[in-house]
Amino acid sequence: MPASASFISPNQFRGQAIALYLFGTNLIGLGFGARIVAVITDYVFKDPGTLRYSLAIFPVVIALLAIITLAVGIAPYRRHVEMLLADQTRT
Repeated sequence: MPASASFISPNQFRGQAIALYLFGTNLIGLGFGARIVAVITDYVFKDPGTLRYSLAIFPVVIALLAIITLAVGIAPYRRHVEMLLADQTRT
């Protein structure tokens, strides 16, 4: 993603786009990842012994969300890249 962000971002915004992406990824992954597993264990299963199920469910849910996000975002990204490549071939 950082490479694609630098490819589709304007020159003046590339560093900030990559920084925002990495900040968001770290905030969600490191900040909320363990907390969400704990919430699933405490409020869904209501038993600390079921931690293994929370650890099994959470990655599946996140993977499904990632697939949906990718499916929604790939077409606009592809159009933008094709437009950039067409502009480069004209010059």
